[in-house]
Amino acid sequence: RNFFENAADAIFVADLDNGIIIDANLAASQLMQMPVEKIIGLHQSQLHPPQAAEFSEQTFVQQQIETLTSGSTVPIENQVMRSNGTLVPVEILASVVNIKGKQCLMGTFRNISERKFLEVAMQESEKRYRNLAESSPYGIAVFQDGQFVYVNTSGMKMMGATEPFELIGLPFLSVFRPQSRPEVNEWMKNLLMGITVQPREEKLVRVDGSLFDAEIVA
Repeated sequence: RNFFENAADAIFVADLDNGIIIDANLAASQLMQMPVEKIIGLHQSQLHPPQAAEFSEQTFVQQQIETLTSGSTVPIENQVMRSNGTLVPVEILASVVNIKGKQCLMGTFRNISERKFLEVAMQESEKRYRNLAESSPYGIAVFQDGQFVYVNTSGMKMMGATEPFELIGLPFLSVFRPQSRPEVNEWMKNLLMGITVQPREEKLVRVDGSLFDAEIVA
């Protein structure tokens, strides 16, 4: 009971058979902006907006099955609708608990508003970055774990590639001549260690094997 009442996340306990909420903690009251007394007696679907009713019912049944067969569930994202109509994104994890000999479904609801805000901000940032990169007349490439993960349109043209898959996934050093790779590898190590490196003039290898002169800035 102490764990239940003092938990940071909202917890709702529903009758496993009919979905009626029989208990809720203080965090649940704060999440819904509704007294616990008014939450008790609601159907679990009433925690969610009407437009999500079908999804909420399906996920409730899904979590019923998962908890009874494996004892745990995969977190599900949904929304709750507060008493004032405000929608709050939540991540829901369910488990089965026995209360006075009766099986109930305990749903832990975590407010993920901040996470969703950051996800949207990151998506917008990435979109702006891609727009900037795609409009650049210079070849721009992004590497991760020593491999190409992104090349802009100008970079693809320079490399003689017509499709991203011709470059994505290739080792970074593969576009340099074999005799240049040791020096370039050392140059990249210094860069990753936070050491300021100077631009390099190199002959790069196109996808067809031809060479072209380029200045590399990282």
